[in-house]
Amino acid sequence: MAIFRLGHVEVRTPDLELCAAYYTEVLGLREVARDENHVYLKGWDEQDHHSLMLTGANRYGLEHVAFKTESVDDLEGYETDLERYGCTVERIGAGTELGQGDAIRFDSPTGHTMEIYAKMDKVGNGLPLFNQDEEQNPHPKVAELKQRARSADAILFVTPEYNYSIPGVLKNAIDCASRPYGDSAWNGKPVAIMGATVGTLGTARAQYHLRQTFVFLNMYPVNQPEVMVSNAQDRFDQEGRLTDETTKKLIQQLLAELVNWTKRLQQSAH
Repeated sequence: MAIFRLGHVEVRTPDLELCAAYYTEVLGLREVARDENHVYLKGWDEQDHHSLMLTGANRYGLEHVAFKTESVDDLEGYETDLERYGCTVERIGAGTELGQGDAIRFDSPTGHTMEIYAKMDKVGNGLPLFNQDEEQNPHPKVAELKQRARSADAILFVTPEYNYSIPGVLKNAIDCASRPYGDSAWNGKPVAIMGATVGTLGTARAQYHLRQTFVFLNMYPVNQPEVMVSNAQDRFDQEGRLTDETTKKLIQQLLAELVNWTKRLQQSAH
């Protein structure tokens, strides 16, 4: 049995529409689905159905926190262990929470409601695979991506490294927003890169591949500092928080340099 990660949270709110507008329009999450009393949201690049569920209620608060486990078979083991520790465990059937499979729910000794689940529907980022035959009639998700890229003052790519290069989903997003020829949403954008890997080179090869694409895309990259986080498993704690002070400083320097570089390019354009 193994808990992989925090999966999603449910937040109570007296004003469902206002709260949903904040998470989408201010924080940039995407609304995936809704029903009479719930709104389901995710980050653009998250694959699971949702990572945040907003629930209408008479007061603000955290309703529950859910953790993803390795297998459905693990649920019975966790149920037995929790009951042994004195927790009351409730079985939650698949589909009770939209997009989620079977789960167990229990109250922790601190009074917080927790869930453990193994499966959730995959919805991806909604982008189709790039098809040049269809570039003159773009999918609505492609049009949305291009609009978001065009409206940004600058672009920050954060990437892992697979097989000495960038992930296919990132390359697909870059291709979708760059076509048709002459209508690239990336053109002239200031851009910075950072990446993390459990290997020793810290996404160096993936970042250099990205820099090659910036030449054709006519993007203007920040050259220094380079944020290539190697041995990432030693630089984050179990909750995913960055603990390495050197890496923190490098990220701060990179973001500050991206802001300064963007301002310089904007000033030179006027």
